[in-house]
Amino acid sequence: MSEVNNQPKVPQITKVSYGLVTANAGEQRKLEHRAKVAGKEALRGTIIVKVYLDALPEVTNSAFELLLDEEPVRKYTFFEKGIFFKLFDQQGLARLSKARLWFRRHGDPDEEQWKSLREAGYEVGEVPMEVLDAKELPTRAAFLQE
Repeated sequence: MSEVNNQPKVPQITKVSYGLVTANAGEQRKLEHRAKVAGKEALRGTIIVKVYLDALPEVTNSAFELLLDEEPVRKYTFFEKGIFFKLFDQQGLARLSKARLWFRRHGDPDEEQWKSLREAGYEVGEVPMEVLDAKELPTRAAFLQE
């Protein structure tokens, strides 16, 4: 992976996809808790957002921050072609719609560089809420292999 000033290259996002998958027991408790707090019905599964990268970073995810517009995505995990993160409510899916996903180096204070990285980020199009109406929910493993 090419480096600039001895720093690893910031990953480039090439594609984003999302879907509802079967929730594990811990995720189901989180879905139910969030729904109870919001006074709404719990989702039937966990929303997985797959972020495809041009190349996987050579270092751990602590070297880079993934941002959804200006909000850091606190937890994400690697899969074969990139990373994924989870959403647990309709509001999360609504925030993803028309948002910009981008990376910056963790702890980098250069706001001018942030601006250029954000502009070069991936613009997520309109996310249809019908994603939540899927009849059959795949497992996380099956969804990540698609």
